Amino acid sequence: MKLDKYYALTILFFASITSYAADLKVTSTTPIERSISAPRQTAIIVNFDKPVSRNSITALKSFWAFGRWSGTVQGKFSFQNNDKRVVLTPDKPFSAGETVMVILSHDIKASDGTRLRTAGYSWQFWIKSKPANLDFKIIQSLTTNSTESSRPYGAVATDLNHDNWLDLAVVNEDTADLRIYMNRANNTGQFNFFTQPTTPLGNRASPNEPSDFNLDGNTDLAVVNINDNTISILLGNGNGGFSPQQLITVGSAPRGIALLDIDGDGDIDIVNTNYESNNLSLLINNGQGVFSNSQSFDTGTNGEWALAAADMNEDGLLDIVVGAQDSQQVLTLINNGNGNFQALTPQAVGGNIWMLVIGDVNNDGHEDLATVNSTSDNGSIILGDGTGNFTSTTTITLDTFPLASDLGDLDGDGDLDWVTSSFSGDWVLYSNNSMGQFTFNQRFDAPAAASCAVLFDMDNDLDLDLALIDEIQDTVFIMQNQGIETKSFQINSGLNGAWFNPETPGQGLLLEVFPNSSSLFVAWFTYAVEHSNNPDTTIIGDTEHRWLTAQGNYFGDSANINIISTTGGLFNNNEVAENNMVGNFTITFQDCANGQVEFTFTESGLTGNFPITRVASDNIPQCQMLNNTLKMTK
Repeated sequence: MKLDKYYALTILFFASITSYAADLKVTSTTPIERSISAPRQTAIIVNFDKPVSRNSITALKSFWAFGRWSGTVQGKFSFQNNDKRVVLTPDKPFSAGETVMVILSHDIKASDGTRLRTAGYSWQFWIKSKPANLDFKIIQSLTTNSTESSRPYGAVATDLNHDNWLDLAVVNEDTADLRIYMNRANNTGQFNFFTQPTTPLGNRASPNEPSDFNLDGNTDLAVVNINDNTISILLGNGNGGFSPQQLITVGSAPRGIALLDIDGDGDIDIVNTNYESNNLSLLINNGQGVFSNSQSFDTGTNGEWALAAADMNEDGLLDIVVGAQDSQQVLTLINNGNGNFQALTPQAVGGNIWMLVIGDVNNDGHEDLATVNSTSDNGSIILGDGTGNFTSTTTITLDTFPLASDLGDLDGDGDLDWVTSSFSGDWVLYSNNSMGQFTFNQRFDAPAAASCAVLFDMDNDLDLDLALIDEIQDTVFIMQNQGIETKSFQINSGLNGAWFNPETPGQGLLLEVFPNSSSLFVAWFTYAVEHSNNPDTTIIGDTEHRWLTAQGNYFGDSANINIISTTGGLFNNNEVAENNMVGNFTITFQDCANGQVEFTFTESGLTGNFPITRVASDNIPQCQMLNNTLKMTK
């Protein structure tokens, strides 16, 4: 009898331990959450507090990412640090200057059987753009009008056919359709005339957001139809077109739209504002791009209009920020992770808010807001404090009736600049001083009505260009950012061969340039002055030797590429080696014989730089000849 009691107590004890085991937690991410200058070829790294079960990490389900312009991330997973670190290495670079959303679902498990919290985990970051001097040139004027006024108001720049060039999908109010302009993919930054037939939408279609709703790897769109009180869901087919729309009824006069994973199941749900209903609607995705009937909820403000999603209180869940036009306030709704939101204290914006955009404008690591305030003829920069609340509002006088607010690093200096669009005015670019203080830079004249702008890299030269939409003129102006004058040196295959650091002769590099793909491979190694007495290790390499590789694309005189560490594998043995992304490597060449290396190791935070020079000068004449040829063709 005593033994039975002891056995029963033991079972209860271990059951208690199991039931109260702590959830699996995210401890850190790379890129850092809300960062605004992540490398284009960055890996996405998540560190957990426990080893994860590898089987629970599934692409396009429990762990995935979406570039706002480049689309769904395709890549390979690897595991490090005894499976506490999961690395997603993308197959291709991100698009310069875009935002990226990472989604982790509650289906991720630890090896001890516990799971990530029910709410999942999400964060966003921005991709770095190349420095540019803000010299813009109109290289194309696209009409949206074939036989009748279309009234374009809203557009998405995204790679619709997986050719690594960004296309344009323009939303039209009067013709109630989506008109798609495919990128010519020839380095000019120009587009073909819109494809026929056009894609039907609802009456007065306008606000829109891209994502991958059915997780098939193709970009989809959600478009708000203001007069129909509906939202159109368009599922991409991967070749530049979309399936017929799914129409979902929401509240009266829907306006703003935001996309996020509300219930932690790893797919993207939708929230929208309803101005005349004075509330918001919630649409839950079933994982296949099919959405539930809308559920409405109130915010406590009046005239909900603008909307955007971001992690405002920095807890690994995306929240939503509402812009209420009638009460002239913005309000953060904190995501509780169970489909509900908690409203914080509203903040006055100083006008009738029409649109808001979120980003860290003062480089303090917290999300901020940039709003335009329609009939008030002004805009507001509102700084966040990392809790979901706001610390200050700066109001700026804008052109008459501003409708659109967009952020992006147009000059490539590591902060977010601001572009405003005004219906009775022009497009205006304001430069950021890195502290969230904006000054007038230049004006782009509108023929009739500057309605909205799209900031994206249309010609793949790594700086941000502009598509400026005039809804009365039925025109999209393609504005190419001329960048900074091409450097005198161009990377070419004449650089191939051995290089070394003259300051520390115990390390060297082997370079291989592949001009057809504009890619560079680097082997970075150390070698010992003294060898061991073992002839095998002398021939094959001592254990103290260190080899790293780096590979990726180059542009002009430099390459910013990922550092790879290879572990496992034996000489003359079939053991499989494992490649892990461990850092970032920038190599810049002054000429055919000299260069400079900068490096960062992700986990340790170790950074440094050193010069490099050639071991032998045999290839220098070929390098100089190729460089002169490349300069002539630029």
